[in-house]
Amino acid sequence: MNLKTLKTLTVALFLLVGLTLFQGVALADVQLTVIGTPTYNSLGGVYTSPYQFQINNGPTITLLACDDFLTEIYFGFSWPATVNTLDSVGAMGPQKFTHATNAVTYPYDKDYTPPSTAPTDPTIQQQYYAAAWLTDQLLNGSVDPASLEGAYYSYAIWQIFDPTAYLGYNGQSLSGAQQDQVSMAMVAAFAAIANPGTDEYLDSTMRIYTPDGVTSQEFIGFSVPEASTVAFLAFNFLALVGIILLMRRRTRRNA
Repeated sequence: MNLKTLKTLTVALFLLVGLTLFQGVALADVQLTVIGTPTYNSLGGVYTSPYQFQINNGPTITLLACDDFLTEIYFGFSWPATVNTLDSVGAMGPQKFTHATNAVTYPYDKDYTPPSTAPTDPTIQQQYYAAAWLTDQLLNGSVDPASLEGAYYSYAIWQIFDPTAYLGYNGQSLSGAQQDQVSMAMVAAFAAIANPGTDEYLDSTMRIYTPDGVTSQEFIGFSVPEASTVAFLAFNFLALVGIILLMRRRTRRNA
């Protein structure tokens, strides 16, 4: 390999890295528009997860679960969100909730008491993994989101981040029996993710959609199939080939 060829490849690789980094920045934010809920199931005065979304105004409907009980939004509301992965969750973000403000409370009546092994002070990573596990059950068909069990799972997600979620909306508190069911779902979730980071399935498929600079809810769901990722890689490869050919032509002309 002569010096000119080495220089050409070096320049091309730098440009390819630049394209890849630009791609990463461009794909970091999305525009979410909540358009409805497929089941119209409700409990405690609110619709329970999942919710239907358009992402970047695309034609595909995406189902996501809400992890934010206190913030109100409405159908048709649109906002920018940053897409985060479970392994990016940290004590200071980038996700919406942080451990310092979100101790876990299990609501329950006399008929059920959470086991002593149920964590009351889990890490923020454990909280988000538990919420992702519950979301997985709602979206993969293990739990029918239109059923009461689905509503309990939805409340379990909320309860992980909001210790008063079981009080419902506008005084429509969950009954003692319903609170028991929410607690059991929470216990099951924390037991399933006892070691965050070891569940490669959740790691690879779950995304956290955190509102970016606006007051809105945060959502969790499966990663949207990104044919664009393959397309971008193909584009970048073709761009690299094109750059090399262009540089070779320019080198020959200057030779």
